[in-house]
Amino acid sequence: MLVPPPRHSFRGVGLVFSIAFSSSGQWLGFSCVGGAVEVWDAAGTKRRAKRPVPPDADPYEKRHLLAVPGTEQFALTFKAVPELVEAATLKSVAVMTPSAATAMRHTVSALAAFPDGRLVTGHKNGAARVWAPSTGKAERRTFDAHIGGPKWAKEIRHLAVMPGGERLVTLHDNGGAVVIWDVATRKCLHVITNASGWIFALHPSGAVLVTTDGGKVSAHHLPSGVEFARHSLGRKGVPQGGKDSLGLLVTGDRVYVSDGDGKVSSFPLEEDGWPAAPPGNVAGQAGVLALSPDGRVLASIDSGQVALYDL
Repeated sequence: MLVPPPRHSFRGVGLVFSIAFSSSGQWLGFSCVGGAVEVWDAAGTKRRAKRPVPPDADPYEKRHLLAVPGTEQFALTFKAVPELVEAATLKSVAVMTPSAATAMRHTVSALAAFPDGRLVTGHKNGAARVWAPSTGKAERRTFDAHIGGPKWAKEIRHLAVMPGGERLVTLHDNGGAVVIWDVATRKCLHVITNASGWIFALHPSGAVLVTTDGGKVSAHHLPSGVEFARHSLGRKGVPQGGKDSLGLLVTGDRVYVSDGDGKVSSFPLEEDGWPAAPPGNVAGQAGVLALSPDGRVLASIDSGQVALYDL
């Protein structure tokens, strides 16, 4: 069913691409196509800070943004490296600097964070790299699909860290192949080829992978990849806004999906096979949807502007 209309919408300086609440829920940050970044109060009534477009940014630059667990910081990406900024002011805290031996020349295509605050970036060459904010450098070993995983794997479209931080899940841009990695060894543990979709989100338990291609939402057991639930969104193919306009969010008892055309749908987890939800307002999320830490507000992107929904 469709979620009721948003209680408030507002527009930033550009076409919004990525959105997140700060860990405290006090601030709402988002990045725009072209490189501009803004932070507003969580109610969306007042802009708190703005970072202009970097002088060397591509006009179509897409900067990923997320809240760093346990801190009042956002992580941003620009070209091939991430940066940490204060959530309230967007002032730079640390810019990651890969050494010459580990420099990544491939643009960041996905971003996630470990429970301990380390960052992980997915790149257009199919590899993923871990960054340690304490040192400001990238770890030498990568998750390389061409070495430890399927050699046909292409650009990483999305990635997520499983609860506990011991496993990494990557989604590749060639038929929606999903790869599960062991973080300690960087070894490929499982390859799932039947979980087609452009983005995915993990159930808070870490036992279920939910994907969408814009036309349907599918749920798969992990690590087997067996599909046990499917919901039609009443459309076929990629939405008019393209792959980057999709959003997916999974709480302990519901799935929310943005179809890219300004509509947010929701359905309960009623089929057999869904695991029990852990305590707290934990959610797996991807794309243009974000949940406030208290679980009461859903933020979405509608035609380039921000929409806030009361849950």
